[in-house]
Amino acid sequence: MWIAKRRWRRAPHLSLPRTGWELLKCLSRQYLRAEFEKAARLRMWLFVLQLAVALPGALAVVIPDQYGGALYWLVIAGFVLLVL
Repeated sequence: MWIAKRRWRRAPHLSLPRTGWELLKCLSRQYLRAEFEKAARLRMWLFVLQLAVALPGALAVVIPDQYGGALYWLVIAGFVLLVL
């Protein structure tokens, strides 16, 4: 059985850039990775903010109508969170 000899090389993203073009590709790859990490953090905070804004509305559903004062406070809290 014939087995081809393979020349093992390091992964391309681990090797040092030899030309200006390779350096540009390496830097752009690192820049994109950093931007994706920043976008992931912003998406997480946006999700938490949306939950905080929706919380007064969700609480207003389960509070009975006899507690009108609490409902008004929830409306005010929801408006303040929405404006922020």
